[in-house]
Amino acid sequence: MSEIIIGNRKRELWRLGLVLAVLMLAALVVAAPRPAHSADPVLPISKVQPGMVGYAKTVTTGTVVTTFTVEVVSVLMNENYPGGDLILFRASGPVIDRTRGIVSGMSGSPIYLVDPDDLQEKVAGAISYGAEFADATLALATPIEEMQGILALGKVNPALPNQEPARFVPRDGKAVNLGGGRVLSAAVPKESAAGSLPAGTALLKRISPVVTISGISPASRGYGRIQEAIQKRGFPVTPSPGSSAVYPDASGATMEPGASLGVALVTGDTTIAGIGTVTYVDNNKVLGFGHPLLWMAKTDYPMTTGYVHSVWPGDFGGAGFKLASAGETTGTILQDRAKGVAGELGRVPLETTVTASVENVTEATSATRRYGLSKGVQSAAPEFGAVLAQGVILGANDGIFENPKGTADVTLTVTGSTATGKSFSLELGDKIFDPGWVGYAATDKMFWALLSLLDNGLADVDIDEISYSASFEATRKTARIVNASLGGRSIRASSTATVTVDFIPYNSETTETVETTIAIPAGFPSTGELRVSGGMDGDGGFEPDYPMMTSGFSSSATIDGIIDGLESEPRGNEIVISLQGYGPVAPIQKRVATGWVQSGWLSKEVPLLTMSASSAVNYGSAAAFSGYLYGDFSGTPPTVELWARPYGSTEATMVKQVRTQIPWWMEGEGAYYSTSWVPTSTGVFWTRFAGDEDHTDVVSSSRTVSVRGKLTLRANRSSLRLGSRIYFTGTLRPAHVSSRVYVQYLRSGRWYNLTSGLTNSSSNLSASWVPRARGRYYFRTYWAGDGSHAAGASNVISVAIY
Repeated sequence: MSEIIIGNRKRELWRLGLVLAVLMLAALVVAAPRPAHSADPVLPISKVQPGMVGYAKTVTTGTVVTTFTVEVVSVLMNENYPGGDLILFRASGPVIDRTRGIVSGMSGSPIYLVDPDDLQEKVAGAISYGAEFADATLALATPIEEMQGILALGKVNPALPNQEPARFVPRDGKAVNLGGGRVLSAAVPKESAAGSLPAGTALLKRISPVVTISGISPASRGYGRIQEAIQKRGFPVTPSPGSSAVYPDASGATMEPGASLGVALVTGDTTIAGIGTVTYVDNNKVLGFGHPLLWMAKTDYPMTTGYVHSVWPGDFGGAGFKLASAGETTGTILQDRAKGVAGELGRVPLETTVTASVENVTEATSATRRYGLSKGVQSAAPEFGAVLAQGVILGANDGIFENPKGTADVTLTVTGSTATGKSFSLELGDKIFDPGWVGYAATDKMFWALLSLLDNGLADVDIDEISYSASFEATRKTARIVNASLGGRSIRASSTATVTVDFIPYNSETTETVETTIAIPAGFPSTGELRVSGGMDGDGGFEPDYPMMTSGFSSSATIDGIIDGLESEPRGNEIVISLQGYGPVAPIQKRVATGWVQSGWLSKEVPLLTMSASSAVNYGSAAAFSGYLYGDFSGTPPTVELWARPYGSTEATMVKQVRTQIPWWMEGEGAYYSTSWVPTSTGVFWTRFAGDEDHTDVVSSSRTVSVRGKLTLRANRSSLRLGSRIYFTGTLRPAHVSSRVYVQYLRSGRWYNLTSGLTNSSSNLSASWVPRARGRYYFRTYWAGDGSHAAGASNVISVAIY
């Protein structure tokens, strides 16, 4: 009658363990169940009176229907509950003596009373409820009349008025003794509404069917996950004895009143079924339980036979249960209502095919398991359906890989269709590491994916197939992201950029680097942030960080949109890169796969570094460099580096470090720098900011600084007579031996070659010339340059000829 948690008493644990050990030795071949019989006559509730004596049918061992005595104590009228009136009775006899009262699994057991008009035995109702803290031999039955109309009901369940407790009072107004005192009212509370009931009101609870789980070891954490979810719904949970998912000894079962009735949530290599009792059979129509299972209205569950191994006796308060197993699927439960469940024999249930292929790479073992997941559960209780799928796959994982810590590669494919018949397919992959329960972590994304499809808030979906595969190994294959860069450059619209990300694998001292390119569209801002995270999106561990998803969680307006969103979620082994510009533009995103489960995240501003420089200087003179470093800098002004690469060379050298300045008008926006450097040859120059914890490294655009050859020129006299020889001397720096230098003269605004000579070993020049006309002459020397230096000209001198 109440939730049973196995393991709270050592004596009971020992007894249950002994029963299980004996019963698990049996294994027989499954055979088809025998056909059911025609309907029993019905006794209306109006004819049921206190003092009437009859019997009830149920199974306490195997598949044999047995009986026990019942005596009507009272008829409780319902005041506001759609489940109708209830028949209060007391059970007795050898069966009840052995079970110590009504136990879980007896719900649906039909009670028969004699019709006072024709003296025929007729079915009056189904055992369904008990009273908390009451004598366990006292129970209540749902009238059979109210159960017969279940099959004709529509899709929607009637709602409780204002969610108030269902209230009952004795039809004859006489107080009844439930073993804990005389009461004049009773109620079935909803949630926490019990506290609002009048003092002295007896609280009624359904005599739950026993939910039995087979095909998963009770020691498995997958079993525990399923058990927890089912117990939250108020059902006792027991493991099914034996290793077979369908118990073979149930082969002799028939669908007759009093026989075991299984309502399966999962079938196949694992069977999860609520085992209660058949109440009424009319050819191929079957009624049972007398109360709801999950109260899911019009539904679709596999209907099975059952086999009772033993009864775990109840104590005062009714804590006993049947230790049972599900048998073969014989039809479909089509209604799950306040008054009971109803189904049809021979009808094929609608199930989702679930396939789980699991491999243990470390131990070179593998297995494939197959299940059927009730579509009725998925449509009416999406989260519960997703939990069941997760639970059976957890069982498959635990059966192959028992190590709690490890790495797993997981793939998931889900196919189905919408209510309009449009097909869809979802494909997910992941690589995860978990230090505590990798088998569970390997199903987490699957659970949320199923829930987001089933509880999408847009339309009904019908999932036909779930295909899951996982490859486990005991090795920890993780890495942590430590740095990222935009290839040492600022953001430039209409270009591509190289993103580099550094990470350190677990148990390694070597930094690994991945590179990828991103396309930066036109109009993208020149400043922004580079954000990088591992696929596991953690900064202190390796736990997945998925959002809690509830009905309608997705912002997408279509099922395809939801699927696209799920498939775009990063995988654990991916590095997620996002470049966010400072402006109203969409971020640029890219994911890069690696061989490790990636963890950690960082966000760095991408600064903008500019530089202006002298275009040309004479050899030995300083070139000027200045520029701005735009970004949010505070505290100590950052340092930039001046780099140079000689013309024609591939080797670059940092020639100087420059401390920037942050003027008051640039606080929070950047810094300014200015410096000079004496180059010895023509080269390409740029500045670089090496980056810090909050900023990426960045390089300015480059500038070519030409270094001109430096020449000097002297004449032996500043004036001389016509016909005399002028003697020129000069120098060329940097030193060049046997390099031709021209002496030029100016005429009409242009320079013309007058004579030339080769420099000597000291890079000096000497030449002479005899003028042929009087006047004032202007002279200079000119050098055409070489690969490292630009052309240069000397100072201009003048000589007067008279």
